[in-house]
Amino acid sequence: MRRRHFAAGIIGGPGTFAWLAFQHLQRAYGWTCRVQYFESADTLLMALAEGSIDVTCVAVQTSHSGFTPMLQQVLRNPPPGPIGEVILPYDCTLYVREGHDLAQVRLVLGHRSLELASEWLRRHLPEARQEARRSTVEAAREVAQGDGHLAVVGSPALAQFVPGLRAAARGIDGGAVARWWALSRTPTCEARFDRAVVVGCSVSAHALAGLLATLLPLGLELAGLYTEPVPATAFLSNCVLLIGDHGADSSALKKAIGRASSSFRLVSAFRLVADCPPADGPDRARPA
Repeated sequence: MRRRHFAAGIIGGPGTFAWLAFQHLQRAYGWTCRVQYFESADTLLMALAEGSIDVTCVAVQTSHSGFTPMLQQVLRNPPPGPIGEVILPYDCTLYVREGHDLAQVRLVLGHRSLELASEWLRRHLPEARQEARRSTVEAAREVAQGDGHLAVVGSPALAQFVPGLRAAARGIDGGAVARWWALSRTPTCEARFDRAVVVGCSVSAHALAGLLATLLPLGLELAGLYTEPVPATAFLSNCVLLIGDHGADSSALKKAIGRASSSFRLVSAFRLVADCPPADGPDRARPA
């Protein structure tokens, strides 16, 4: 029976992008969670490894910059693994202090979302500098308590949790979307899956090609591939494969992996019930 109750950990606090994604996952998968917030990815991942939380929500891939460092977590042994997935638009929003406008802004704060909005900021606020903070919530509080010369890039929900902010522009990320995973200490392997995650350790290009050839007759699609070189080896790599097919048989996948190479292992296989179509169009930016 699929587990429904978790102790969850999220970076930052309520109103962040990770918080929004996890809210979506909770509703879609029917989870009940006690949520704890962490200041950094390091403390969050340590809590997951030590078992003080069961699950977290991390962005493992974005349309802006590809796979994120968080995907490397599934290369650990034993690895945490995804038990749910959602693809969501960021819809980055620029906030100023209530009673002020963009003409007064000289410094734009944020976390990783600054990178997503950098092109819009260069076009519309060319004189304003950009500075990253440890978290979006920390930056938002600084703006709300400031003198009107500060702005912050955050999620559409940020102002619900940080009083004193006004949305000055929305959708300033060029339509960026992210693949979010609910990453768990106890990955699941359901009999029927829509998404499977396979890890390969110190594999050759030939072995990887052999695995893909084994999967093709099963009708399985490669939805994503992350590789990183293994130092001091003759072109070997560690890799993470995202494999997809609606209602595929996980036992057949396990057998295919076993035939291909002992260097591969199935980390998790689960159903997709929360997938969201990406927002389209590079010109979604609009005034609040």
